[in-house]
Amino acid sequence: MEENIGTLVRLPIRYLHRGLTLTSPMFSWDGERMLLPSQSILTNERIARLVKHNNGRDFVMVDTDDYTKIVGQRFGDAFKQTDLVKERIGYQGWDMATSKVLDTVSKAKRIDKKDIEEIATDLCNKLALSDSKTIVTIINSLNHVDRYLESHCINVGLLNGLIGQWFGLPKKAIDRLVLIGFLHDCGKTRVEKEVLTAPRKLTPEEFLLVQRHPVESYNLLGDYPLDIRKAVKAHHEKLDGTGYPDNLLADQISIEAKITAVADIYDALTAERVYKPSRSPFSALRMLDSMVDTELDGRIVRLLQANLPQELVGRLVTLSSKEIATIAGINEEDAEHPLVKLDEQVIPTSKELFIERLH
Repeated sequence: MEENIGTLVRLPIRYLHRGLTLTSPMFSWDGERMLLPSQSILTNERIARLVKHNNGRDFVMVDTDDYTKIVGQRFGDAFKQTDLVKERIGYQGWDMATSKVLDTVSKAKRIDKKDIEEIATDLCNKLALSDSKTIVTIINSLNHVDRYLESHCINVGLLNGLIGQWFGLPKKAIDRLVLIGFLHDCGKTRVEKEVLTAPRKLTPEEFLLVQRHPVESYNLLGDYPLDIRKAVKAHHEKLDGTGYPDNLLADQISIEAKITAVADIYDALTAERVYKPSRSPFSALRMLDSMVDTELDGRIVRLLQANLPQELVGRLVTLSSKEIATIAGINEEDAEHPLVKLDEQVIPTSKELFIERLH
């Protein structure tokens, strides 16, 4: 009976252990010879023979399903680290409360200021008490595709506040940034969900509807100070005057709106949507860099580039080869492709071997 073989990836022999049952065949280092058939149970003797008959190589080739299972057993706690951080800081509570707020806005066409203040205050308090690495871990975690707006509001609020901290702003100014980031997209509740989640290019009419959301946000926030409403309204303005809704120029856009613009684009780039895959944080930072001076404030982008990558060192990632690695450092010669630790070796990523997702 012919074995069903999927994509083969490299697995270090040191990851193997007695008692492991293979769900697919195991092959030699070059993928040419089957070493063990599927359903084989590893013993110490079998592992020793693998080492002896593998031309001195320290890895074998296995199906991606076996690779994921074996690596998951080895790095189990590390794989759960992001979820544990989110649980510790209370992310699920924020997500549920934000969903309730947005649902109220969508149905009743009004903002429940009391509920918003409670969420924003908790975000500000957790931001003040947490280290940057914790906040960056939360922002750069994959969220449910169908709950994008909730996580986006939370993430932009947190990233706004983090940027404020890196600028050395006083707590009152940081708290305002968190609130503006959290509120910036509330107007999207006035846009039909089918349009926001369409897995295709929007029609010109639909795109115009989406472009109205900053104005809708501004109108919904009638109980808030005018400068907060203006900052929310201006988060899609560009320095060269080609943004919307008012085609403002650089000196007409507040610093809060400029910070929110950077945080908004960063989170949108790194999020998985029904119509696009997520980008790695490093790829997103390169994209932001390409927008400096025409669309985005270079001071803010450079601040993000100088601080955020360092907080990702040590994070587990899946590479485009489907192998699991750890971010080991920043590549000074190519900021988009960090150094990773793979099979005890530190190597640079590249256009051919890139980070597919973070864990």
